[in-house]
Amino acid sequence: MLERLSPLEVTWKGVLFRDPTGKTFVWRGKYYRALYPHALDWYQALCDGGILDELVSLGLIPKSSPSNFVMHGYAMVLEVETAKFSVPLPEQPMATILEAAKNWVRINRYLLDKGRGLADGHKDNFITFHGVPKWVDLGSIQSIDHAPRSYEQFFSSFVRPLLLSHKHKDLNGLARILFSEGGIDRNAFI
Repeated sequence: MLERLSPLEVTWKGVLFRDPTGKTFVWRGKYYRALYPHALDWYQALCDGGILDELVSLGLIPKSSPSNFVMHGYAMVLEVETAKFSVPLPEQPMATILEAAKNWVRINRYLLDKGRGLADGHKDNFITFHGVPKWVDLGSIQSIDHAPRSYEQFFSSFVRPLLLSHKHKDLNGLARILFSEGGIDRNAFI
């Protein structure tokens, strides 16, 4: 039997809520994703195409599945695998940040064959699970037309700070600060 949740009794994650597929919230220590009614076809296509299952089996995203909850204004509530303890990515070793960048590329390489890509490329969409960075923003899996914006975000957020950190070990601290502040834009990196 489905349990009804009120949007007022959960803790919504995020600020701008620009995700076209739904919103993420926390309830009793677990993460959930509430899907908008128009996003059911999008979600079903990801499931039917095996995209979500494959990304989970590759260890690139956490598992998500329909929950026992319903919420007014949303078509479905997904329960998302939750890390018991996760250190924010900017506080991780640079090797973990590099692994997150590699995982972003792995996800996009896989999605490209499916005519899709990630519409975001910033650090806040990774959570570590036992030290392994996984992409948690399912809503950013979109058609390939959204990719150009995400590539610049990815370069600003990951590539340029990582290049700076590898330039010289004394620049590692500066690279970490810039990474945690959102990265280095193209014009500042010349």
